[in-house]
Amino acid sequence: MTPKLACSTRGLMAQVLRSFPLAGGLEFIRQAGAAGVELYWSQVERAFADQANPGRCLRDLLADKSLALTGINLPQFVGVDDGEDQPAATKALCDHLACIAETGCASCNLFAYDRGEQGREVLVRAVAAVAEAARPLGMSVNLANWRGTRIEQIEDLRYLVEAARAGNVRVLLDAAQFHASAVNPLDVVAEFGDLVGCVHLGDCIGHRPVPVGQGEVNLGGVLRQARHAGYDGWFVIDFEVSGREDPLEGLAEALSHVQSLA
Repeated sequence: MTPKLACSTRGLMAQVLRSFPLAGGLEFIRQAGAAGVELYWSQVERAFADQANPGRCLRDLLADKSLALTGINLPQFVGVDDGEDQPAATKALCDHLACIAETGCASCNLFAYDRGEQGREVLVRAVAAVAEAARPLGMSVNLANWRGTRIEQIEDLRYLVEAARAGNVRVLLDAAQFHASAVNPLDVVAEFGDLVGCVHLGDCIGHRPVPVGQGEVNLGGVLRQARHAGYDGWFVIDFEVSGREDPLEGLAEALSHVQSLA
């Protein structure tokens, strides 16, 4: 079965979207061959700042471009303790959800803060609150791993999933970020296979991003093991570095490389 491939909008694609209107950036992604896109909510708000319902505007634009919306990245959760910043930071995340639901997207991605500053229990309470707010909207919450944050190691995910006790909490498996954190992404698939809500495929050498297919990450192994575990969702390509002067060529090559691994 051919994997469903989407494009993330971090790294190089974030630069593209800052250089073009959102419609132009989405057309760029469509022409490169991606079937879907993952966006940051801040990108949506910026693109439709003068509109009363940015979520609905995005839904209409994606329909026009024949692109699926695979997920929305929430602003990074920056609460670090039980002081005044914690409820305010949590409320800021929850307040976005109703607008995000207007896009028709079924999942949002939650990123943690620096693991040296953010308390684990603070994050647990935030995850539980966001999941509770997302549930009546029919949305799941994907916990996104990132090197150096409170969601970095397998143990972090294990604790959060168990402590939050929310049926709509899932795992966003970022293969390159796990590799950069000295975590084998295949071990994550093995433990959380039935809870994986999204898979990101990027590449790196150590901590340094490189074009997809030119690094150390076992992308083919992640793709095959995820599908073997029953995952039938999107594989989102992290197009951080192209290796090409023309970003469109680089993205098309990255998509083609992942297709060849299936």
